[in-house]
Amino acid sequence: MTVAFEDVRENPPAGVAPARPAASVLVVRDGGEGLEVLVVLRSRAMRFAGGMLVFPGGRVDAADAGARLACRQHPRRALKIAERAFRFAAIREAFEEAGLLLGARHGNARAVGEALRRRIERRHRARLLSGGLSFVTLAEREGLRFDLGTLVPFAHWVTPWESPKRFDTRFYLAPAPAGQRAGLIDAIENTHLSWRRPTEILEAWQAGEQPLMFPTRLNLMKLARARTVEEALAFARRTPIHCVRPEIVGPKGEGRRLVIPESAGFGVCEARSDELDPVEGYFVAEAPLAAS
Repeated sequence: MTVAFEDVRENPPAGVAPARPAASVLVVRDGGEGLEVLVVLRSRAMRFAGGMLVFPGGRVDAADAGARLACRQHPRRALKIAERAFRFAAIREAFEEAGLLLGARHGNARAVGEALRRRIERRHRARLLSGGLSFVTLAEREGLRFDLGTLVPFAHWVTPWESPKRFDTRFYLAPAPAGQRAGLIDAIENTHLSWRRPTEILEAWQAGEQPLMFPTRLNLMKLARARTVEEALAFARRTPIHCVRPEIVGPKGEGRRLVIPESAGFGVCEARSDELDPVEGYFVAEAPLAAS
């Protein structure tokens, strides 16, 4: 079964901000006590998701859809230009935010090893983050190629209409490159990086110790159904992806809820404002509803 994302064709009410394309990647590995996923803690100074535990990701850049980067595919896959751009954005963000290179060197079937990853990181990562170097130029200089098929569609979330800043985010699942070590290069956007079991993160959320955005929590619940990387990838490959845009319903105040369709397959269909992290909960409780 081939799993694919739905192309979003929004018809929002007047005044709604456009949803900007974004990509995120759940990098997973087999740990001593089960499946682990790579997460980063966003700096509290960041306007979006400050203080939240998230997966590496960010906006899709114009260059992610460019012909130069398309030439770095190997093998070639029949992907739409937009889908190719989302996947390259996820690969780029994995390197920018976590230092992981989800690729190989031209002429070498093996993924980039740790020694080469460190050399490439020392040469280029700081300049990449500062805007002094593009990812495609880095790939060309280092002879990197990327198998976009290693990224498996996992979830698709679009920000509610009421949000002043909206994203159309495609989440992918990818196995951690063997031997590579993830790490932060600065503490500007993200202050901490760790490998954690999905169930452990969810237990911390349940105990009130770790705030999570609603999509992050449900993505973790979905991932927690697997015990190993092999199980997680197999589950993702056979599970249809539904585009989910949560709706805010109910009277203004604490009675407000975020609601998603049961068909989304997360096992949870709604969340009260008091079940969300404080910032997200306040927004849901107080935001003026978009006119239908």
